[in-house]
Amino acid sequence: MLTTTVFAISSLAYRSSKDTIERAVSAIDGVIETDVSLYSRTMQVTYDDEKTDIRTIIHTVSACGYTAFVQSEETEVIDLPTHPILERIEMTRIFLFFVILLSAFLHFTDWIGFLCATIILFLSKDMLLRGISLHHTKRTNDDTMSAITIILSWLSGILALLLKEHAAPFFLAASGTSILHELLTKRIKEHDRKNARIIEKKEKLPTYARVYTDHHEDMVHLSSLKKDELIVLRPGNVVPADGIVIKGFARIDESRLSGKKTPVEKRENAHLYANSIVLEGALTMRVEQTGATTAMMRLRLMAEDTARSHRYATPLNGFGTMLFPYMCLAALITFVGWYFAEGEPMMAIAAALSVCASQCTTAFSLASSEPVIHTAMDSADHHILFKDIRALSSLSMLDAVIIEECGTITSGNLMVTDFIPSDGVPSSHLEYIIYALLSKSRQPFSKAVIRYLRTKKVSDVDKGDFISLNRRGRSIYNSVGRCTYGTPEHLAKDGITLAAWHETITNLRKDGKQVMLFAENGRIIGAVATRKPVLEGAVHTLKALREKEITTIVITRGEENEAAWLKEQLPADEVLYNPDDAALRNKMTAMKQEGLLVAYISNTHPEHFEDVADICIASDCGTDIARDGCGILLTRDSLEDFYQAIENSTTMGKTIRKGQSIVVIYHVLMVVMMGIAIPALFHFTFPIFLSAAFPLLLSFGILYFSTKKA
Repeated sequence: MLTTTVFAISSLAYRSSKDTIERAVSAIDGVIETDVSLYSRTMQVTYDDEKTDIRTIIHTVSACGYTAFVQSEETEVIDLPTHPILERIEMTRIFLFFVILLSAFLHFTDWIGFLCATIILFLSKDMLLRGISLHHTKRTNDDTMSAITIILSWLSGILALLLKEHAAPFFLAASGTSILHELLTKRIKEHDRKNARIIEKKEKLPTYARVYTDHHEDMVHLSSLKKDELIVLRPGNVVPADGIVIKGFARIDESRLSGKKTPVEKRENAHLYANSIVLEGALTMRVEQTGATTAMMRLRLMAEDTARSHRYATPLNGFGTMLFPYMCLAALITFVGWYFAEGEPMMAIAAALSVCASQCTTAFSLASSEPVIHTAMDSADHHILFKDIRALSSLSMLDAVIIEECGTITSGNLMVTDFIPSDGVPSSHLEYIIYALLSKSRQPFSKAVIRYLRTKKVSDVDKGDFISLNRRGRSIYNSVGRCTYGTPEHLAKDGITLAAWHETITNLRKDGKQVMLFAENGRIIGAVATRKPVLEGAVHTLKALREKEITTIVITRGEENEAAWLKEQLPADEVLYNPDDAALRNKMTAMKQEGLLVAYISNTHPEHFEDVADICIASDCGTDIARDGCGILLTRDSLEDFYQAIENSTTMGKTIRKGQSIVVIYHVLMVVMMGIAIPALFHFTFPIFLSAAFPLLLSFGILYFSTKKA
């Protein structure tokens, strides 16, 4: 088969070197195409892996004086022949089936049918054992239903032989069901693989990454990549880990994670996700998550878990487990009805087995993990990562949500809303004094004020101007040494009079603002008010949650006046001010006792409430997704993402329920047709073969055309 491998070549800098490497590698027997890029320092080689291998190519590059590392690998799969043993088994089973069919039509001895059916069942022993083992573990799927139907049909055939009844139809049903079940199972697996290809395609991370250390680049194997290391990315590179851009600008293809083909622009402080591709530009990123903890790998693992889940273990609980007892009950009622109506036990058994056969392998509409995968991919596009299927499916049934406002409704960073100098104090004079006082502080208030002053062009350079020897500079510099600042209560304790500022302070605090006063020689020279701004879209989202009849409870921290202001601004059902963990746990427990499904959202430690909240959601987590106890991760500080997650879960639920409705309708029609209509029409045991073949072929046809359309 043809394989295309991308190699990273260290220290490649000259065109003559590029030409030398291209000529040497192209001369290797089996190499189809070689392309060396000086800009990205990579070499892409397409070769026939039956004639050459990676080791030979790396050795050839080494002979040219350079070191090559495998960066990524893709394989073009050419249609391979079926394994001869498996192919012979398939042909043998089909041949034996036609022997049974021929003996039934020509009225040969039924012992031929028994012998052939027994051989077919022996060749299908893996499927039968799989179905029986699942039944013992109290989990049922298509294999279990088919195994029970096949074994009962085979045993009924033996019973018919002993009673000297016509046994061939029972052996036809047993062998036909096993053969068609195997064919349909293969088709379902192909369907699942095609639906999972969105995630599985190019799922491998690059083998090596360029790590920047001590002013030079080193090629490091991905397994030894560590957090906080710096990685250099150039056009064509695959991002090997989750991290944050610290320098540079580039256009990135994130379609492997988000599913959307439109490139996104990344600059300083932006998040990068593993398996993204650098299209243009160059970046230096700091590693945050590696290997299985990256967003891409976690998303893929979730999709794989879904694909491995049992056919009837759908994300909506309970539906699959109900189908198995329903099948048994319908078969029992059919047997009793025909036995008392006709008095012929073999015909009653045949009708009951017809119902059993019609139930088998009809979960094709549920077998595909397509709704879950597509929902997960769409959610990732909105910066939402579901860590388990339970959270994804249950979010649509949410009754109440408790939201920590900081980092979800309001920004974690304070914003300066008012900058008020006292009468007679120039605004620029106050700005320089405050900058000098707060520039070395790391308090949230100080950071907010410094950010504001920098937008006003106040910087260290300006501060240097006013501490120069000119008269104005000396005056301001001397003022800094005489100044102090604090809350109104703090300054009042120091004996500073606040009477003139009382009304201003009261009005600012009514608006939920924190007020800091600045004084010089016992006189107030100015005030600065800050507030945590309400994030864009938060109020609209809370209104939308209320329209969905979801109870919203907002937890506020900080000053009491801030909580009072937020209570007026937010359309929440309840606003709790600074509750402790015990009170919050009691609140959640009481809501759950009322039968409500409760979610808890926080940007700090939502997993601490995993034992009381139904769903714990981490907000503003960036690429920090290795968090146990959280079912949903919102990488941004946006409550709109949470609402989008609810919408995605609801859409997925509707899709799955639609598929379930189709299966229920299908089953009812099959019971009526195979258990009543066809037996009444033919009035002998031949309908059991139709009952096995018709539903299976119908399922196969629907699955085939749905896959072809997709």
